[in-house]
Amino acid sequence: MSLLCNFGYLFLYLCILFGMSFSLFTLIEHTFAAQTGSFEYFVCLLTSHTVCKDFFTMLLSE
Repeated sequence: MSLLCNFGYLFLYLCILFGMSFSLFTLIEHTFAAQTGSFEYFVCLLTSHTVCKDFFTMLLSE
């Protein structure tokens, strides 16, 4: 059941992600351009966002 819940959260997260895909990908594009493709910075950017932070925290706690 826990696995099913995780897939549910993943689906919800992906819906949110694609819902704001244009602004998000624009942000990523500018971020990568400014940071010369720094993956660590991108992860920090994601984890600083509340939704992403909660999502990653949930995944790590399982």
